[in-house]
Amino acid sequence: MGDVAARSRLSQAPSTTRRGAADEEPAVVELQAAHGFLKAEVRRESYRGDTVVVKDYGVYAGTWLAPAARYLMRREARMLQRLRHWQHAPDFAGYRGRYAFAMASIDGQSINQARASGHLLGFSAVLQVLDGLHRQGIVHNDIRGSNLLIDGDGRLILIDYASAVRIPCRRLLAPLFRRLRCLEIASALKFQKKLNGRPLTATQRRLLVKSCWFDAFQRGWKAVVLPLLRRS
Repeated sequence: MGDVAARSRLSQAPSTTRRGAADEEPAVVELQAAHGFLKAEVRRESYRGDTVVVKDYGVYAGTWLAPAARYLMRREARMLQRLRHWQHAPDFAGYRGRYAFAMASIDGQSINQARASGHLLGFSAVLQVLDGLHRQGIVHNDIRGSNLLIDGDGRLILIDYASAVRIPCRRLLAPLFRRLRCLEIASALKFQKKLNGRPLTATQRRLLVKSCWFDAFQRGWKAVVLPLLRRS
């Protein structure tokens, strides 16, 4: 697939440009610095005549986080390779050593940007993309406006699969898959009013209600586990 999306929140932000010693060497545009726990550097550059977006965890090389960084990089790369025939995912463009991989880059707007510029997108299009992903046994786990792009042809592209999970045997793990899928749809429902102005139905509102155990788990993770990981 020739069309691939870069992160919308990155493409709209001011960027830092670097050039090599040779005048003909293409610019490298920094899209995201590796700030935060196990966050990758993201940059746009030219490679063999194509513009690509590189996700690079090389900042962790030689540290105790190196194995985790390599795992996260390869995990997301394999997810993109699995989705290589799906028109709503970025196109994998190869590994860049032990800590980085590349995706072909296209200009894209986030849902919010597209709406502000007058582009109309029905909420049903978002649900169709999620349904297509779920039919492949994959849950994205990070549905937000900056991860939903509209390319130049009006196609909706879902990017950033760092948190995505694949349930290989849906029969054995069907309850878990159903719960993750419901949470994903609930996250997407937050865009409905923005896109078409319609309030949520009673059934949709029920999807937004979290179970007590899951709510307690999320609060504990954010309040206790994440601060410990960041301090370490």
